[in-house]
Amino acid sequence: MLFYRYTDEYVLNKTPKWTLHKFEMAMKEKYQTRRAQQADMFGAVSQALDGMFNGEKANNHLLPPIEEVLGKVQKEEQQKKKFVQGMWWKNK
Repeated sequence: MLFYRYTDEYVLNKTPKWTLHKFEMAMKEKYQTRRAQQADMFGAVSQALDGMFNGEKANNHLLPPIEEVLGKVQKEEQQKKKFVQGMWWKNK
């Protein structure tokens, strides 16, 4: 259980089901970390190739400007906070 930094004595006091569960969790987390690293690498390579061949025309498609992303996030937050007036439980 090197991934979680457990001592041998701690692990030996646990059930085999617990150790199997922890092992599967560690492998799943490691897999997800590697997939995220691959996605980051793919994005970086895509941006580099786009810059070389397209003159960064499609760069906004791969990575939109930060102002646009922040605007979308703020708009979503405002929509979540809206209060609907009226008696929604009554049929019309």
